[in-house]
Amino acid sequence: MPRLKENQQLKNRVTAGDGRYKLVYAINGEIPGPNIVVFEDQIVSITVHNALKIEGITIHWHGLVQRGTPWMDGPDMISQCPILPGQTFEYRFVASPAGTHWYHGHVHTLRSDGLAGAFIVLPRIRPPITTPSEQIPEVKKEFSVVIFDWMKTTAHEKFQARRGGFAVLEDYDGQCLPATVNYDGSGFLFQVHIGLINGKGQRYINDDPTLPERDYLPLETFSVKQNQYYRFRTINAGFESAFEISVDDHMLTIVAFDGNNVVPYQADIVVIQPGERVDFIIFTNRPADNYRINYLTTAIGDFSGRTFTNRRGTYAILNYQGVDENASPIVKKRVCTPIVPCLAIMGVLIIFLMIFVATHAETKTGNCKDLLEGYLAGRLSSEVGGNHVETLRREFKTSQEKAIRELKEKLETDIHTLKATRNTSVVYTRWGKKECPNGSEPIHSGYVGGSHFSHSGGAVEPLCLPRNPEWGIYKDGTKGGKAYIYGAEYETSDLTGYMRKLHDHDVPCAVCLRRNKSAVKMFPARKTCYKGWKLEYRGYLMAGYYTNSAGSKFTCIDANPDTLHGGHASTDGYLFYLVEAQCGSLKCPPYVNGRVLVCVVCSKE
Repeated sequence: MPRLKENQQLKNRVTAGDGRYKLVYAINGEIPGPNIVVFEDQIVSITVHNALKIEGITIHWHGLVQRGTPWMDGPDMISQCPILPGQTFEYRFVASPAGTHWYHGHVHTLRSDGLAGAFIVLPRIRPPITTPSEQIPEVKKEFSVVIFDWMKTTAHEKFQARRGGFAVLEDYDGQCLPATVNYDGSGFLFQVHIGLINGKGQRYINDDPTLPERDYLPLETFSVKQNQYYRFRTINAGFESAFEISVDDHMLTIVAFDGNNVVPYQADIVVIQPGERVDFIIFTNRPADNYRINYLTTAIGDFSGRTFTNRRGTYAILNYQGVDENASPIVKKRVCTPIVPCLAIMGVLIIFLMIFVATHAETKTGNCKDLLEGYLAGRLSSEVGGNHVETLRREFKTSQEKAIRELKEKLETDIHTLKATRNTSVVYTRWGKKECPNGSEPIHSGYVGGSHFSHSGGAVEPLCLPRNPEWGIYKDGTKGGKAYIYGAEYETSDLTGYMRKLHDHDVPCAVCLRRNKSAVKMFPARKTCYKGWKLEYRGYLMAGYYTNSAGSKFTCIDANPDTLHGGHASTDGYLFYLVEAQCGSLKCPPYVNGRVLVCVVCSKE
């Protein structure tokens, strides 16, 4: 059971921040609070003592599902009463799911003034990360990054000013600042001055990064070795601002959004909104030096008509080993051209566009196009010289009109098909995983159970047992005269690499509902679905050992299987072995003697 080295203490302290005086909220004297790193399915116990003078507080564990413990979620006056000054409260819950999460204050605006930190849940077995061009080796190190948008006054003071009708009065000095405007025409009421990276940042004269107000203030520095892979778990704990993240002269490989793994892809820039998280990997294959990591807000001006000469935000340093970390960093943005364009990724925007086109396909695609064009054209304007912007705009407009037209046609076809089949659904079990694939609805997640491999009269089929069993009439104790059910284990000791690590681990499962489908089928010796069928998951064909007494069933275990907490011991039960082809009555070729068989589970409308 992991515990912090000392209890979380919420009290008044002094920290550097951006070098200006401001009331903030620290945990154990730190802004952000200490990183909490645990393994999936561990029971976490965190004791919070409120040492503030007048404010009540709660802590919300952002991204954790709190299955079975909703009263530990943290929203004040919903799942709990605030922890009053001088009081202590223990949060106790299961760390699930794996991924990059965070914790923050959930009373008023405390999180915006420092009361936040990273909460990382590590998977017990990490499946390999594979891009279309390579398999990424194990990362050398992981960094946790917490971003704050930082204003001169506290968020609470801003809130009170807004309630009193003085929303844009800055510093109470008579200077009123208009709301900022973004690429797409939207705006933010409050002007953000800088950002803090893990509590560190600087203010710049006219927002020019070459002119810091106080150049002796430290910037966050990430030290790396050459030709290694590093993972950055990045959290936007800001009050209102989205941040564009890029690393000069390095590409980002995006591997997760909001704690969920995604198909890896490369981008120059990734944008995250407040509350969002992104995991990206960089490969340090550039000449040894210091490189600037950019965290810039999306504001390009304000509603008075003023255009910002320099983007607001902050920076960190990527420091290669052997280079003085205090040396000025290289500023080397990639040149964007129509032939080799820059790619900016914003997960929320992509999802929004898909929904927008699907629901407004008849009349409003123009608004969707204007939104996307405005955002990306603005992004390109900040990356390349003005001479190229109009050419890039025309190139982009032509390509995106074609893409949206094709998307509209496809969506209309898909919607028609869905309407024709909307009353059908199928249920299936995903063996070896705790979660259902995207597009399927989880019914329950549980444990694989079955008869003992040595029982000659045992049942053949494995079952997906729920995590919350219910009971009828019973009398505890093994009395004989009954059938028995045991847990299941992977038997992969004769393999190498990732699959070998699974040996003797217990096997999870998930029961999934797929709507608008008429059939689900497992196809052995296939990695792809037949025409007209849609992939649910890929896996390896597994069954009981050929000399075991109990019968077994051929089962498709997911190719990137999960394991259950506390289940790494050879206690046996229902056992899963890989299945090899044996030539003879089985035709070889096409089959190969002794070669392990794969499988695929597919659905059909």
